[in-house]
Amino acid sequence: MANIADRTMLEDGQVVFREGQPASKVYLITQGEVELIKITEKGVKTITTCVSGDFIGTNALIDNENYFATAKVKKAATIIPVEKETVTANLSKLDKLTLNVVKSVILRSNRLMDEK
Repeated sequence: MANIADRTMLEDGQVVFREGQPASKVYLITQGEVELIKITEKGVKTITTCVSGDFIGTNALIDNENYFATAKVKKAATIIPVEKETVTANLSKLDKLTLNVVKSVILRSNRLMDEK
């Protein structure tokens, strides 16, 4: 996967990626908290807060070339960026059943976040 030297430390309020930005990486949160937010006509809407062990930016692996939300650090965080191509290359090594399960989980997660 990623080298430990690839870890990035971010402070409260820093943006990891912005909604609509081309998605080239997924990120593993190893410490801290990152909010996924959307800007709506009513203001800023928090979709979810992600913590250590969570991946963010995964929607782009399945059904989208752009990030669907903005990821903003809520509590100082350490993240590991992983190139989209690295993840998709590893996914392509999975058997068809397992790959379909992974895609299904990501798509279901995307739908749930869209409903919030």
